Amino acid sequence: MSHFFPPTPLRLFLRFPSLPVYSPQPLPPLSWAVGGRRGALSSPGAGPEQQLEAENLSEGLDSWEILKNGGDGWRIETIPGDYGRAFHDLQIQKYFVTSYGQCKKSQIIDLKQEGYWEELMDVIQPDIEIKDWYAARQDCGCQYELCVQLLSKDYIVRQQFCPEVVIIEQWSDAQWTEVTHTFKNYGPGVRYICFQHGGKDTQFWAGWYGVRLTDSSVAILPEELM
Repeated sequence: MSHFFPPTPLRLFLRFPSLPVYSPQPLPPLSWAVGGRRGALSSPGAGPEQQLEAENLSEGLDSWEILKNGGDGWRIETIPGDYGRAFHDLQIQKYFVTSYGQCKKSQIIDLKQEGYWEELMDVIQPDIEIKDWYAARQDCGCQYELCVQLLSKDYIVRQQFCPEVVIIEQWSDAQWTEVTHTFKNYGPGVRYICFQHGGKDTQFWAGWYGVRLTDSSVAILPEELM
């Protein structure tokens, strides 16, 4: 199996569904949720709570480990942005945008710290659903990439979802596209989730013309909720 070498542990803003009543640990408060929905990975504009975390660029990226900051680096903009489209969820008001050099960021979720104890993960192995949204500017091409890994306590990769890099040509419709994947039957030993995404523009334009990202989320779904 391959190994993952983790970055510094990160502060997360996760909104999980309720767990079974036999949980031996406190559960994440529902007040973390925006409208009681899934757990957002510190997206920049998911609602009142998230907006406070993203009033400026440095705060909005505090919860992410910046792996690559190419070109003019990461930036936060307001939906729809120049040559952009509205987002279907009006609570999502901002997005991260990449530049002309490769930009990539990640978060590590410590499942035990978030209330998902070892027996639950080893025996029940609840489904783990990840989602991400991306879009291009209409006037510039871009590329998008995503990789989500389930890791053991020693950061060994147990299972991963790393689809092919998406290339969007210039003069696209700039619509927002959802990527979703559900991990099932991944075996015992999963203790962390690593969520990593990013991209760049394809025309090497100075500024922020690369892929736009928002509303990234991870949901732990115990079988009782299926």
